[in-house]
Amino acid sequence: MINIVGNSSNERLLFIFGKGENEILVQQQVRLLDSVREEIKERSLTITVVPESSALIGKYQVKRGEFVVILVGKDGTEKYRTNNLLQPARLFAIIDAMPMRKEEIRKKKAE
Repeated sequence: MINIVGNSSNERLLFIFGKGENEILVQQQVRLLDSVREEIKERSLTITVVPESSALIGKYQVKRGEFVVILVGKDGTEKYRTNNLLQPARLFAIIDAMPMRKEEIRKKKAE
């Protein structure tokens, strides 16, 4: 299972919102991501299932109970948002296209 963890400026953040009738989508999203743990770790991605009482609901203007997946980059800005299940391949393509991620890949190849 993916842990709910805090924020770090050295990490990308993936927030999963959704309660009530959308709880099944949250569970499906977590299962999809749980199957690619190594790839998530490699991309410095922290995944948080956002509680209904969180201030993040207001910050990201999510309707209570709505299923939303939001990717936030290391710079703290929102990079991607969807109301559908986010497939790992799509998530990784988005992250791998980011300038900071490209630099990480270049540094890793140079090692």
